[in-house]
Amino acid sequence: MENKAPTPKKKKIKLNYSRVIPAILGIIIIIVAIVGIVKLIQWNRGQEFIIDENINVDSEPEDFVFFMDPSRLEGNNYDGNFDILILGNDTVAYDKGGTNIAELIEEQTDANVYNCAFSGSLMGAKSSTRDEILTVFPADAFCFFWLSDSIQTNNWQLQEDAIELLSDEYDKEHYIQVLNELKSIDFNKIDLLLIYYDGHDFLDGRPMSSHLSIYEITTIEGGFTGSYERYPINYPYMQHMLIAPTFCYVINEDGTKEGCDIADLGWGNLPTCQTTLQVQAQNYGVSYLDNFYGININAETADQYLMSDGITPNEEGREMIANRISECINARIISTY
Repeated sequence: MENKAPTPKKKKIKLNYSRVIPAILGIIIIIVAIVGIVKLIQWNRGQEFIIDENINVDSEPEDFVFFMDPSRLEGNNYDGNFDILILGNDTVAYDKGGTNIAELIEEQTDANVYNCAFSGSLMGAKSSTRDEILTVFPADAFCFFWLSDSIQTNNWQLQEDAIELLSDEYDKEHYIQVLNELKSIDFNKIDLLLIYYDGHDFLDGRPMSSHLSIYEITTIEGGFTGSYERYPINYPYMQHMLIAPTFCYVINEDGTKEGCDIADLGWGNLPTCQTTLQVQAQNYGVSYLDNFYGININAETADQYLMSDGITPNEEGREMIANRISECINARIISTY
């Protein structure tokens, strides 16, 4: 009988877990990071509802644009006339030495535009009660929150009482004219509410937010969120667009200028403050148009487009702002009807 060579035993390969596990974890982390970056890029672009591909609404890389889903308008009461209401302050109210922004938007969109911007008003209030408004800060009756409150209730008594108490720095004649127009509007027929407050809240040092509540109306955030609990209830088919302020200067006591992209007046620079409103606009389904990065008014070009006060756009600047707003309204909103 022949002797057979013994069959070699198969070696068992032992995994070096001290090397394998970290390698697997590393791969997983890389995959998660890639997915996260892609998602972040998609989120930062907002939701795009491009209705008319022929209209150019391109934006800068830093620019943030978000539009509400047009499917929410199904069953609306559109009467064939597109009506826009603008609430805001100086940038929109200014109409000297050329056409104002509201008139340009009306021309370029073929819409009926109600310009109800109050020069000198703010997004955030200084008063949290009506009594305080009528005894301390009468101009607060014309901030975004208290105007929105009157729109919901169709009661303008607060504004009527406050006008008489305004100091001489406010143009009472202008306030009376705008208030009368507001009182004449049927808000059930408004198709789009534009909210456009420039950097005066920032320059005034208004608090951006409160750690106690997002509805604190004495902050910029609360002036917005405190108003939007009721709009969808009372006006379900009214669309809304929040427009970020453009670049402005902080003029120091010695007369020197400092860009709002650098200056910190207590709540960060202006674009940092606007990040809070971006988030709230998305939370409430409000279209958001970034006119800070999306408009070519910055530290290098501001002297060309801003007036001597460092914040109000000149005629060329107003045309640039109106063109951008109108292009977005035409491409993303009017065409949905």
